[in-house]
Amino acid sequence: MEMTNGEIVTSYKQAKHKAAQIGILAELNRCSNKKIVEILVDGGIKPSGLNRVKGELKKTESIPVSEPEQEPASEPKQEPVKEDPTPIKALATLYREAQRLMKQKQDIEDELAALDVQLNKISDYIAGRNNE
Repeated sequence: MEMTNGEIVTSYKQAKHKAAQIGILAELNRCSNKKIVEILVDGGIKPSGLNRVKGELKKTESIPVSEPEQEPASEPKQEPVKEDPTPIKALATLYREAQRLMKQKQDIEDELAALDVQLNKISDYIAGRNNE
């Protein structure tokens, strides 16, 4: 993926032509429309909102999520992505795990900073520098 899930959701929300944006996001991120729809649903976009399409945009948007075999016929640029969905899923999983670990690291660093403040107060008290 070229964009984070948050960036994809934000781009979709800001798009004037939301139906066309799904195809654009799929091309930009070298993935299927189905994957973009999944990200949007995970990001809080109601699935019913993704089905409202007008005119020529309907073809891009109306590809059934359960039938990804139809996509290569309408969008040949996505065929290579179809052949290796496992690395994409693996990268997404690794990205989420890295995000979780970075959050955990930040929480630990915050706790260590609080402990450092407390230890400095104790050290000052023992050394007779208690100003309280």
